[in-house]
Amino acid sequence: MIARLRAPLSEYREAVGRFSPAARRLLAILAALGIGYGVFSTLFTLYLAALGFDERFVGELVAVGTVTGALASVPAGAAFDRYGARAAFLGGLALTGLGIAIECLAVDRFALLAGAAIAAVGVAGAMVAQPPLLTAVSSERERTHLYGVAAAIGVSASVVGNLYAGVLPELLERWIAETALR
Repeated sequence: MIARLRAPLSEYREAVGRFSPAARRLLAILAALGIGYGVFSTLFTLYLAALGFDERFVGELVAVGTVTGALASVPAGAAFDRYGARAAFLGGLALTGLGIAIECLAVDRFALLAGAAIAAVGVAGAMVAQPPLLTAVSSERERTHLYGVAAAIGVSASVVGNLYAGVLPELLERWIAETALR
């Protein structure tokens, strides 16, 4: 079985070596976004619990974001057609940042739901623009490999962010205690 995996792994290694600098930068951006998402999604749930919101509201918040993101995907495609992949991606990231900022600063139920909806619209814009950006920075020869690596980075970076966020509160608590004692 290991012998059968050597050829595809070798092929992937060669393809990754051929990725353009622009493709590598885009993968780094996707990794940073994945880690950020993992950290935020873990800590935000704890933040909501600290504000006194129950599991039902967390479910409503997730549902609003999911439905809004799904509905925003079609207009996001239209924005992509009109403004191009780069503008749609950056605009999506800007909207995502705005929505997350609202969520982080709000304590009101409606404002939290509005922030989730705005962030979901932004995520839809960025996700619709991602495949064309990957296509633009790759040749046909390595494109499939780039798509696979981008998907793997997105998922694994999110897991890393989740794990880091699980450890982060303890690290911050320890750092604050040590700083206060100085």
